[in-house]
Amino acid sequence: MPGVELLPIHLLREIMLGASSIDEMFTVAQVSKLWRDVALDTPLLWSSFKGGASKADYYRIPLILERSGPTTILHIYLRFAGGAAVWPANALRALVPYVARIGTLDVEFAALVQSLLSLSTPRLRILDLTGFSPTNWDALLVPGLEDIRLCNAVFARRPLAPALHELDLWMDKEDLERVLKTGFSDVVLHTLTARVYNDNDVEVVTSNLLLPGVGPLIVFETTDDQHFELCDTAGRIRRLQCWNDDSYFEFADVWEHLSLHHNLHETVRTIRIATRFWDSYAQMFGQYPPQVREGITLAIKMDWVPYHENGQLIFSDEGGRDETTQLQDMRLSGLTKVDFFGDYMVLQPILNFLAHIEPPTDRKVAVCLGDRELKAEPGGTILPFSAFQTAIAALPGNPWAICSHCA
Repeated sequence: MPGVELLPIHLLREIMLGASSIDEMFTVAQVSKLWRDVALDTPLLWSSFKGGASKADYYRIPLILERSGPTTILHIYLRFAGGAAVWPANALRALVPYVARIGTLDVEFAALVQSLLSLSTPRLRILDLTGFSPTNWDALLVPGLEDIRLCNAVFARRPLAPALHELDLWMDKEDLERVLKTGFSDVVLHTLTARVYNDNDVEVVTSNLLLPGVGPLIVFETTDDQHFELCDTAGRIRRLQCWNDDSYFEFADVWEHLSLHHNLHETVRTIRIATRFWDSYAQMFGQYPPQVREGITLAIKMDWVPYHENGQLIFSDEGGRDETTQLQDMRLSGLTKVDFFGDYMVLQPILNFLAHIEPPTDRKVAVCLGDRELKAEPGGTILPFSAFQTAIAALPGNPWAICSHCA
């Protein structure tokens, strides 16, 4: 392969660093003698790897760790297939001499395996465990731990992790409750994410588990029917998501509960929604209108391109089927800015949605496109910004103004 041999060493290293799996790493190291020499002289190549797909990975792990050198921080991702019982434990044993350098440890088993042994990781910052409940949590919950992600892996007491910044839990409601009440009843984390399986009990999960200690809510985001995100005045983030595909949240129920029990409608200043569920949003804002008199930003995700016909929106899906909805007017008396984002920044649908927002009468509302390209149609020609300015100015009543960022 004479052409390969002509590559500059620095470019060759960049190519090698694109390898992520154990197989890929060994493949690039065997292209030629030059490639092997460069690979062996690049500890960073061996410092981050994904393995566990085959038993051969187990035999290679000690060699990879040796090649990673004495100082690189290790980022290790292991996925063990069903039926494996002994060799995952052996693979983890191979990590023990290198625990002082492990920065990320992400391990997934097909079944519960008690095999972390004496593994202690003083440099660990991110812990991501799926389907694995070790008996020696003390070895993993180190003082510097900042982010814990657990999927079907629970602990029975408070983790000793004073630097913990983020907690991400995938489990049923009962286990979620056990983890949060046992380990975090007196802790208010910066970021808490709960993915709940087949359970849409918003009241229990939000009020009892996610929101204790959180301040007034100023951000409400729900751009699909399987997740919503909240943020308080201190920047603390709370997310609730559906784990399984056949579950969903009723927007109106979520908004009503948060308004009644946490005064969301009185404090929210940023609302992020998606075009697909416009009518649901319009109805829930009509039932519990946002109360902030001035300063509300409405961010609209253009995630599906509709076209307007006889006062209705027609959404065409990938299969060519049409779904028709009568677009309702949305009333937000404190609105000061509308921010459009998403994959389908198309002029006419944007104008259609603006036409169905009832703006305040005492001021103009800023409209922002950010740095996004505006098109005449999906996949079509990029329009000059002047086309947007002209179209906005021509809307009835001229209630909109180009935001300072876009102007």
